[in-house]
Amino acid sequence: ARGGGGGVPHVPIKCHAMLLEDGYCARADTLRSYREMNFEVPRHGHGDNVPWDRHAKSFGDKTDEEKKALGKQVGGECVVGEGFVIGDKSSVKKSVVGKHVTIGANVKIDNCILLGHTSIEDNATMSGCIVGANCHVGKGCTLSNCNLSARYSVEEEAEHKNETLCLEAEE
Repeated sequence: ARGGGGGVPHVPIKCHAMLLEDGYCARADTLRSYREMNFEVPRHGHGDNVPWDRHAKSFGDKTDEEKKALGKQVGGECVVGEGFVIGDKSSVKKSVVGKHVTIGANVKIDNCILLGHTSIEDNATMSGCIVGANCHVGKGCTLSNCNLSARYSVEEEAEHKNETLCLEAEE
């Protein structure tokens, strides 16, 4: 975990500018601005240029029956990518979820960004987190205001608050 100079070297954040045809432009050069941009862009909707519809959740790869069921678990201010799977009694609110993310049963996710190919095991609770691609969050974890680097794995029953969790730098 990186937070207070625990020996892990500083890795610069690399974010990109975004310009869409109808004039929306944003630049993210910090995690805070990246988080804000991820929540701002879906609210604008941008026609056919993006994989979501601002008037409906983006369950394009689901049947009408699946869309209806998912609508009860995924809040209206969410954007989810194709291949999204969510277990029974789980909820996702005010979050952006990438492609092929799997969420187990009894999971609560609020105000998070989950990049693609990430798995969240049963009974986890996450709030205010940015989770990199290909991450794994173990069963029963509680994460609050954390940032996880790509490919990071959180052990079962772990509790983290206000931390940056990243893989050890290769030497």
